Amino acid sequence: MNKPIKLNLGCGKDKRNGYIDIDADPKTKPDFVLNLTQKLPYSDNSVSEIIMQDVLEHLTKEEGARLLKECGRVLISSGKITIRVPNIPAILKKFKSQDDLVMLYLYGDTSQGKINSLHKYGYTPLLIKEACQKAGIKIDDIKKVDTNILIEGYSARSLPARMQGDSLQEDNILHLIFKTIILSLQKKEIDWKINKKYPIFLSKLLLRPLSRNVNKIICTKETEKFVKGVLQYSHLRTVIEDI
Repeated sequence: MNKPIKLNLGCGKDKRNGYIDIDADPKTKPDFVLNLTQKLPYSDNSVSEIIMQDVLEHLTKEEGARLLKECGRVLISSGKITIRVPNIPAILKKFKSQDDLVMLYLYGDTSQGKINSLHKYGYTPLLIKEACQKAGIKIDDIKKVDTNILIEGYSARSLPARMQGDSLQEDNILHLIFKTIILSLQKKEIDWKINKKYPIFLSKLLLRPLSRNVNKIICTKETEKFVKGVLQYSHLRTVIEDI
C-alpha cells in the first residue's frame, strides 16, 4: 500500500516529519525546490494532506488563486489542508499606533535584501474564504489567531451529496432570502442566479449581507450593473452567463 503523500508547501525553516518539505529557496534545504507559481508535480487526487503557512501573502492574488486550485486538484477526496495567512484587519487594529509594525506586517521584511519576504497581497477572513471556495476547498474551520487567519479545510469532492452546492434562481426576493438562509444553516454551498432586478431597498438591506454566504453569483449582462452595484463586493465572484 502506497504511503500517504503529505506536503508542507513553502516550508522555509519549518521542516516537518512525515511531510515532503517544499520551498522555492534552496538555502532552506527543502526536500524539493519548487517555485509555487508553477504546477504542483503531483497527479490528481494523490495527496492526503497539505500544510501551507505564511505562503499566499507572498504571491499575487492571481498566483495565490492558482496555487489554491492546484491544492484542490491534488488533494484526495478526504484530503485535508491547513492554511495560515496574515489577517489585515487584525494587524491594523493591533498596531494602529505603531506605523512601523503595521508596514512590516503588511508588506513583509525586505531588509538586507530579503526579497522572498516581500508580501504581494493581503487577506481578510472573507477574502480567504472566497478564494478557497473558488478553488474547490471546503472550509471546515476558520479562526482568528492574533494577527493571523488559520483555516482548516478539505477537498470539496469529499462533501456528501446532501452537502453539495445548490443554485438558486427566484423571481420573488423573499423566496431567495428564505432559501438562502435555509441552505446556509445546512452548510451547503450556494450559487445565486439573478436574471432580474430586485427592489433596491430590500436588496441592500437583506440580500447584501446574505451574499457573503454565497459562493458564486451568476447574472446576465442586463443584471450585471444591479448585482455589482447593490450587492457589495459581489464583483469578486460574479459570473456573466445567459440564464
